[in-house]
Parts: sequence; structure tokens; C-alpha cells
Amino acid sequence: MDVKHNHHFVPQGYLRGFTIGNQKSLLWEYDKHKGTISKCPKSVRSVCCIRAHNLIVAKGGTMNNNGVEDALDTHVESPALGIIRSLATHHDQERIHLTLENIKHLSMFIALLLTRGPSFRNGIEDMMQKCLNRLLEINVREMKEKGELSLADNFSVEVNHGASVDAMIGAADIGAQVLLDKKWMLLRPHSGITFVTSDCPAVMGYSGPVGAFIGPFHPLSEIIVPLRKDLALACEPERHDRCGMIDIFRLDKVDTERFNTRIAHAANRYVYASERSPDVLKLVQEAKGAGQRCETT
Repeated sequence: MDVKHNHHFVPQGYLRGFTIGNQKSLLWEYDKHKGTISKCPKSVRSVCCIRAHNLIVAKGGTMNNNGVEDALDTHVESPALGIIRSLATHHDQERIHLTLENIKHLSMFIALLLTRGPSFRNGIEDMMQKCLNRLLEINVREMKEKGELSLADNFSVEVNHGASVDAMIGAADIGAQVLLDKKWMLLRPHSGITFVTSDCPAVMGYSGPVGAFIGPFHPLSEIIVPLRKDLALACEPERHDRCGMIDIFRLDKVDTERFNTRIAHAANRYVYASERSPDVLKLVQEAKGAGQRCETT
């Protein structure tokens, strides 16, 4: 069995929904930090991935590179991507029906898009590091006061990247349940424009009182995610009627550009599109310095 070292935090199968016309795996990469477009198209195999991102190390030191990757592929990615590819393939559709099972698959997929990347996991690891540092500081100080350690003794603790895997899965499981209760709407882009995606493709929004403590999985939050270059999903903070009928709306030019702007602002660094567009480059450049991430204080 091949060992999987290069772990994608945005699935390759998902990114293929944003590839250049007549290409199976190539797309354009826009760099927010540099304000540039890649000179050549990028393969979905080479982007949105980190070496050993989902590596699990057992107590005995045995390394498992494939366990989480295989589980995500079998139980989350494959079912959801099959549904996404089949959604609203007829451009004149105004409503579609999704079974509760399909909605559950999509909910978990979207929730994991919010938790599996560096924007979430780096924040979780930073929080763990701060907690452990504080705990170590307290214990070392007490041991020095009791004479169990010399004043010169110092220690450090380091959080392994795999420590955030449980948090990734646990938070996504909670988030998927919350998404089930929201009102879902499918969105089509304005004619002649395509949706973009990014290294942080699921984006949180909130339109309530300023200063409220609202996270992505709060009942009052909104989640938008481009599903393909020609289709997106909005999950609104309204009670889902659970009938399985989902409305499909065609966005005008302004709202399509506004949608893409939100995706670019949430990106950590890279935005991906099927076109090499000066309009997309402009909104990516204007989004420099912005980003959606989990932060600790």
C-alpha cells in the first residue's frame, strides 16, 4: 500500500470543479501576498496540501500517514463530491430536491472545509501551546519553590501538528449538525462570470449586532461556499424546513462579484479560478492582508 505523505486540506476532487475549460486538473493560482497570477496553470495535485498534515503517531511511535486520509476520502469526500457533481446540471432549474442523507454528506464536507485547513488547525495548536506553556510554568515554579528543581532548570513543550486532528474532526461533527438546521440556497453566477475558490473555501458571515461573539458554527452565522465554478451554496441562519427542496437563484453581475470578493478576502493566501482574469486579480490584490482564521488570545 502506498504511503500518503502529501495531505490535501482542500480536496483535489473539489478543486477539479474550478479547473480551466477542457482541463481535468489545471487551474490558475492567484497569490494575495504578491498580488500576482501564476505564470503557468497549477495542478490540483500540487496546491492546498501540507506534508504529513493528517499524520497520526501512536503511543509506541508508529506513524500512520494513511488512516485519516483514507477515512476522509471514503466517508466524507467521495460521497459529497459525487453529490456536488450531480447538482443542478440543468441551467433552467429553479429548485432541486436533496435527500436528508445527501444533505448530511454535504454538511460534513462543508464543515470539514472550515476545520481541516491551517486557518483553523494552526489556531487550535496555538491555543494548545499556550495552555501547555502556562501549565508547565506553574508546575516548574511550584517544584522550584519546593526544592524539587534547581533555579537553573528550564523546560519547554511543543505541540505536535497531529494534536489538532481530533479537534478538526470534533468541531466539524458539531458544525455539520448546525448546518443541517440552516436554510440552504444554491447560487448560479452571472452569465459570463465564474465563481472562484481558495485555500479557505468555506466562508463565514454574520449580519447581526456588532460585537457579538459569533463563530462559524453559531446558529446565527451564515456560511457560503463555492461548490463548482458554476454553482455555490449559501447556508442562512433560518430554520430548515427539512422537506429537501432547495431553491436555485441566479446572481446578477454585482452579487457574483461580491461573492467572489468574500471568497478572496477569506483566503489565507491563494485564490483559484478557471480563468486568468484581470478582474479576479484586482479583487485578490484588494484583499491583501485579510483572511479568515481561528485566533487565540
